[in-house]
Amino acid sequence: QLRRLEKLARISDRHQNSLRELSEALKTSALQDPLTGLDNRRSLMERLREESERATRKDLPYGLSILDVDRFKTINDRFGHAAGDRALCAISEAIRRSLRDYDVCGRWGGEEFLVLLPETSTDSAAQVTERIRTNIEQLTIDLPHGESPRLTASFGLTQYRQGESFSETVNRADTLLLEAKAQGRNRVVAG
Repeated sequence: QLRRLEKLARISDRHQNSLRELSEALKTSALQDPLTGLDNRRSLMERLREESERATRKDLPYGLSILDVDRFKTINDRFGHAAGDRALCAISEAIRRSLRDYDVCGRWGGEEFLVLLPETSTDSAAQVTERIRTNIEQLTIDLPHGESPRLTASFGLTQYRQGESFSETVNRADTLLLEAKAQGRNRVVAG
């Protein structure tokens, strides 16, 4: 009887461990972009909400940048979607390399990325964003037949303003991104 109980306890422990691992895998897939490994939009929205609450509570600034890969459709159309995926992964890595440990970046959607810079002044946020822009511009992605598309990105950069919702901050960054596109792309427009 005791052996049977011990065996049932071992089986129960294995199942609980399996359920824990499955739960962690589901949580990761719910919050992570499968292509780039960055935070996905759902995760970014939660982080924005938390950072806005913290910034309001402690009267701290944060910078917010939205970037869009310039002429990305051309890359997909000319080189194929696999090349587009490689470009997005390379850009993700360039963004990640450009940030500090406590900064947050993620795939906002399609070829758009969002960068959250906690406790960061406007000047410092501009420096970080320019570093990201430069790192993307310097990327090379080797494709078959020796071709390598030039990658650039346009950025809208703003700072959280006390009392506003994070969606107001995001909308302002998005408007500034559109201005960057209209001004000729491959640039940071701040406001």
